Amino acid sequence: MPHDLNITLLRTLVAIGDTSSFSRAADQVNITQSAVSLRIQKLEHLVGKPLIHRARSGVSLTEDGRLLVGYARRMLELNDQAIEHVATRRARQTIAVGVIEEFQRFLLMDFLTDYHRDFPRVRVDVVVDYTRNLKRLLDEDRIALAILKHDAADPHATVLYRDPLVWVASVALRIDPSRPVPLVVSPEPCVNRAVMEEALDRAGMSWRIVSSSPTLTGVITAVQAGMGVSAIDLRSVTQPMQVLTEADGFPPLPESRIALIRRVGVADRLLDGLVDRIVRFVAQRQPEVPPAVFLPHAAQQLAAERSG
Repeated sequence: MPHDLNITLLRTLVAIGDTSSFSRAADQVNITQSAVSLRIQKLEHLVGKPLIHRARSGVSLTEDGRLLVGYARRMLELNDQAIEHVATRRARQTIAVGVIEEFQRFLLMDFLTDYHRDFPRVRVDVVVDYTRNLKRLLDEDRIALAILKHDAADPHATVLYRDPLVWVASVALRIDPSRPVPLVVSPEPCVNRAVMEEALDRAGMSWRIVSSSPTLTGVITAVQAGMGVSAIDLRSVTQPMQVLTEADGFPPLPESRIALIRRVGVADRLLDGLVDRIVRFVAQRQPEVPPAVFLPHAAQQLAAERSG
């Protein structure tokens, strides 16, 4: 059965190897000379080998002693590093945030880069999900704040920016007005899906689902492939897409309001600072005019063409 090597005994052996003297080793490890001798005896008993040559001229390491000192130096270095790291390490703080995919695609990476640079000791856990799921996680205190689509007055919500919700299709798609509108959607409880279906129902337009994806990326891919029509925020429009309006026979859609809602009723300086940081960050990146500043280049061109 293997035995555990005692760090204190190894440190004493290394001191003897460095000084070739029991008395100087005793001074180095701050114990008496007799205690040094006792520790070496214990270590020799543990390994079952003599480790020290004793002579009138002094002491020296045996071949096994030199071998063990080599291991001991590495073990002592790791031991000392571990003690120093644990003793000086400040406690990490953790905060969980939830965001919709639209925010994650265009703003989250830049924000986290800036935040981590200034607060490297804070761990940020990110959940990307639908608005309704984020509200549930917030109610259950599983996240500290949520950035989501907000459609009602809420004293605890801060609107970060607005983005028109628009109908989109591939530029190659030809829509037959005599047939149900082919829809590309995300599964429930996606807000955009509910808005699309409600708008078409109000307009008396029939529709059918041709593709479903749990991510905005999946929806955009299916639209670009010409599978059908969907509704996304204007800043998410990319080539090859066309924006469909009332002139194309599609009903108007409401504006998306992306808001921040935080956990309430809890005093939390870390959360207060994070909320303030997000609000200021988005305000700097999102001038009120023109909103197209957030759009990728292709979408800026498309928006300019539609407005011109």
